[in-house]
Amino acid sequence: MAPNWFYSPTLTTSTITLIGPEAHHLGAVKRVSTGTPVVVFDGKGNIAHCEVDHLGKREVTLNVTNLETIAPESRGEIIIATSLAKGDRFDWLIATCTQLGVDRIVPVLYERTVKKGSAPKITDRYNKLAISAAKQCKRPYLPIIDTPCTLPAAIAVVKETYPNAKMQIGSLQPECEALATLSWQNRPVAAFIGPEGGMTDEEDALLKTNQATPLRVTDHILRIEAAAQAFSAILAAQRHAYQP
Repeated sequence: MAPNWFYSPTLTTSTITLIGPEAHHLGAVKRVSTGTPVVVFDGKGNIAHCEVDHLGKREVTLNVTNLETIAPESRGEIIIATSLAKGDRFDWLIATCTQLGVDRIVPVLYERTVKKGSAPKITDRYNKLAISAAKQCKRPYLPIIDTPCTLPAAIAVVKETYPNAKMQIGSLQPECEALATLSWQNRPVAAFIGPEGGMTDEEDALLKTNQATPLRVTDHILRIEAAAQAFSAILAAQRHAYQP
């Protein structure tokens, strides 16, 4: 059986001490015993292969046997700029997008977005959800999760950070090309997913002014989290299949 994964923001070449939720997860939830091999990752591509040395009530000490670095994705990033959703639906979105390999999640406050979360608190929650999902699927990199922002601010983030990104809009217009028919172009792709009430004409026009292409994944109206998952899955599959 593959070793369990745990998270630490910093790794060393000798020993690692887990405290708080990670120590509780290892000792009380997974019930890992002394001498058991485990993996610790920092979300930045660094992975420490360890053995459990000491199990305490509030902390766990691990001996590092090997430290390696996994190279980042070189075929272009996937950015999902999606409307916030109510309840635990956005939690599910964060977890699923993390598992699919999305590189950045930008929560967008569109005009018709229903949920308006408080930025610092909600972003901390989303980062914890991403860590949990990455541990489960054994992903060495955590996605960047931005604080909720307006559509103009989200567009600015994409254009400034990924100047050659291809921008897409989730659309239901029958004349739109289907996302699944496109091929990966070895460049960042940013998909903008609107709220369930739809984008306003002004928002749609703003995206198109910035060369965003309307695309559809189905003929049906999707909820926010389903649309984000669909775009993430298709883009991830296209990137995975790409051969330079």
